[in-house]
Amino acid sequence: MCILLVIAMSSIALAAEDPVWPESPRNNVLRYFGLRLHGSVHFEMLIKMVDLGLVLHQGSYFRDLWNILDFIVVSGALVALPSRCFDCCGDSLKNVLNISSYTCC
Repeated sequence: MCILLVIAMSSIALAAEDPVWPESPRNNVLRYFGLRLHGSVHFEMLIKMVDLGLVLHQGSYFRDLWNILDFIVVSGALVALPSRCFDCCGDSLKNVLNISSYTCC
């Protein structure tokens, strides 16, 4: 139930973003909360993997199709996360090569 609340809050934050002025203060606050909500979804997935186990027994995480879908969606969001951070810092190659710039947002 709690994760559904996180998903709803993330959707509301996404809908509240200002597409006309990307660097508005509201977008910066929403970006901050979006990253925190994103982290909580990843934490939930990892806790579920530890609790259920990965693949070796009945009822494990990767034996349920919903969990596989959850893994694909969350992993896809994780892959897209650095590009979102690099976009807010500029498109220079230096940011792509410097991993420490990941915390620029």
